[in-house]
Amino acid sequence: PARRAPRRAACRAMAQGAVRVEEVTPERFAALEALQAAAYPTLGADDLIRERHLAAHHAAFPEGQHCAIDEATNEVLGMNCTLLLDRFDTSSPQHRFLDVTGDLMFTTHCPGGEWMYGADICVSPGARGRGIGRALYDARKAACRRLNCRAIVSGGLLAGYGRFAAEESTTGGTKEPLNPEAYVERVVAGELRDPTLSFQLHNGFEVLGVIKDYVEDPSCGGYAAAIVWWNPDFRSR
Repeated sequence: PARRAPRRAACRAMAQGAVRVEEVTPERFAALEALQAAAYPTLGADDLIRERHLAAHHAAFPEGQHCAIDEATNEVLGMNCTLLLDRFDTSSPQHRFLDVTGDLMFTTHCPGGEWMYGADICVSPGARGRGIGRALYDARKAACRRLNCRAIVSGGLLAGYGRFAAEESTTGGTKEPLNPEAYVERVVAGELRDPTLSFQLHNGFEVLGVIKDYVEDPSCGGYAAAIVWWNPDFRSR
């Protein structure tokens, strides 16, 4: 059967020009691989999404993959990757990024699963501050609603924790450095700002706990926050 046409979101007037969000198509794979590398310069090589992974994502779950495109230049500015899971234990959310994504090949994708897993949202460093991240989260939430998923779950890298911990350790004194759990508590309370988690909280996500050894990345010390967005329109199946 013929494949349906990819969905396109309405163009949004953003700072520095209009951007559209649409489903990923194969001709975008090379640009998206380059975008990921630019967005995560300290992420371990095994955790970076590459063209072969994007092809697997597209084959498994095309309606869960989105990119943000500059209307004027046709440049790829952002990416959203998701898969579906048949179960996720919110009371014990410890997991590794490579495990939940099937080594990035989405072999763990479960068609019809009730839990949407957010594998990645990233924005080109030069395009941040234009509302692209929010537009990609809106596309993810719209897909979650359309597919009647119970929730979106993910691991949000604690992008500011590595630097914060390093600065704390150089200040001296008798205070012990803030552990990841205490760091997250202060971010949730609004006492600290984390580049990733604060933005996710602003987009309606809640913290379930702290994940250790989620990825290899010194910027977060390998830590992530397990987060969830509950679909308010979910209908029991």
